[in-house]
Amino acid sequence: MADDKDIEKQEETYEPKNYEYKQTEHARSDMPLIVLGLLVFVALMLGATLANRGIGKFGSKPVLDLPKDEKFCVRDVKFMRENHMKLLNTWRDQVVRDGVRTEKIPRRDATGKILKDASGKTVYQTIGRSLTKTCLRCHDNHESFCQRCHEYTGVVKHGGTLKCFQCHIMPNPKTKAGR
Repeated sequence: MADDKDIEKQEETYEPKNYEYKQTEHARSDMPLIVLGLLVFVALMLGATLANRGIGKFGSKPVLDLPKDEKFCVRDVKFMRENHMKLLNTWRDQVVRDGVRTEKIPRRDATGKILKDASGKTVYQTIGRSLTKTCLRCHDNHESFCQRCHEYTGVVKHGGTLKCFQCHIMPNPKTKAGR
């Protein structure tokens, strides 16, 4: 029992010490620099996030001049935006290595919907696998179609030339002739 009395006595006399955090003069003088550093960091991260929100550019997406006379494309718009280079590379390999110059594909309307005939069967068209004779026949204005989108996405810098057009000559809009 003596032990219990000693514990009770200790509990009665125990007073927790009040520890206060004392801010030194040095810590107070660094506070503006810390706040400034945090603000700069947040501004840089916010700026980078906003810059990348629009595929690396501020502002709206470019408006492309689409062909006026054509109502059909070889693929739908979404596919072409994301995969046109893969399609062109596949065509190149098939033409050069395998000698396959044409392709039978479903005909699509301007929205990309596959067209059907009166009996409900898919309507097909045969196209040439050629950048110049197929794609550039409709998209004949390099500056207002190809270049505008490629500059926006950062594929080429302003005034640069895409590798394709080092060999493939843009067709003359009046004659639709190219190489």
